Amino acid sequence: MSTRHKHADLIIAWAEGAEIEWYDGDHGAWFLVPQPSWNPNQLYRVKPKKPDWHESIPEHGMLCWVSNKVDIGPDLMAIHKYDKDEKRFYAKSLLSWVYATPLTDDEIRQFLRGEK
Repeated sequence: MSTRHKHADLIIAWAEGAEIEWYDGDHGAWFLVPQPSWNPNQLYRVKPKKPDWHESIPEHGMLCWVSNKVDIGPDLMAIHKYDKDEKRFYAKSLLSWVYATPLTDDEIRQFLRGEK
């Protein structure tokens, strides 16, 4: 009698294109593993999908590049809300924009250092 592999469901998900992560107990973190060894003594999971950034805007807002037209340079603004029905991003002042992109970590570091 054959016993089903402990990670069979994950192996199938990986074969169908899912990204797999491995848990490193020494670091207490999950890491992407492109070629899992499927060691039965290791913990694996399908990499969780992050929600779209605008689905989880923190209460204090999120610093974003904003614009109402693709071809016009963006302004910097803290976005506090996204209205999915109107498809608009809102600041606390209720100003709104069609396009918003969160600053990258590098842009935030440059901003904090006062660099251009």
